[in-house]
Amino acid sequence: MVLDTGTWAWLWNHGDSFATLDAARIAADLRAHGIVGVLPHGTATAVTTWLRRGALAKFTDAGIAVCPSLSYVRAPAILACLELDVGYLGGGRCMMDWEGWWDGQQALATQEVNRVLAAAPDAAQRVTDCPWWAPLFLVTESGRHQPTHPRAPTKEFGRLATQDRYVEAYGAPESGRSARMLAWARSPTQYASLGSWTVRGAFQLYERSLNDTIRTTLAEPTQCLWSWLEADADPKKALRVVLKLRELGFVGVPAVTQFQASRGLVVDDVVGTKTLAALGIK
Repeated sequence: MVLDTGTWAWLWNHGDSFATLDAARIAADLRAHGIVGVLPHGTATAVTTWLRRGALAKFTDAGIAVCPSLSYVRAPAILACLELDVGYLGGGRCMMDWEGWWDGQQALATQEVNRVLAAAPDAAQRVTDCPWWAPLFLVTESGRHQPTHPRAPTKEFGRLATQDRYVEAYGAPESGRSARMLAWARSPTQYASLGSWTVRGAFQLYERSLNDTIRTTLAEPTQCLWSWLEADADPKKALRVVLKLRELGFVGVPAVTQFQASRGLVVDDVVGTKTLAALGIK
């Protein structure tokens, strides 16, 4: 895995300068919510400059892993991130967000990937990505296949993201839809038909309910969340719930029901007022 096991959060400043962000404060906030790594998102120049000017040291000192996340995917940008030593395999790593490439970009993607591999032959060990949506089709109620982006360069970029791909399963506000989207992306008809990488979840931190966030976080040992600066109160509270459950020894999908049973609460797998009180979370 390119990203360490655990929950990661993107850090996107809506196009404003990263220099306005207090890395030490953000790192402390991430730790308080059980986040293990941060994905500063933007151009390679903006992200690497901010990290070099002190932010990387502050995250590292706080025990937060770092992986630059690119909003502009070209070979020089990927290589710039790989040259920044974040302590992964003795060097750098990066996340590619190639949203917007879509249909008909296979040749350009192949060209950029070839340039990266020529300059950094080990890049496939140090690059991951977050492709938007799955590449092939939806299945309609009538059973027909409805194409999404069947000619997106998913396979081409997969020559770099050979280990893990964090599919954007942004299903909120409908409860349970994020999990269904991720399950669909993991279908043998989807990413698995294009390569042998592991499909992992990327979920949103806005417009999501407390329990929806809790369930996907408990079910996915490693996930990425968008974006920390856009997070609503309920998803952040959900992360604190999961952190507390883990501290008490309750892990995985049955964590909530096991905790409720241990405290004599109604076992309904719903974190409501009484379960929150038993956890000491307001």
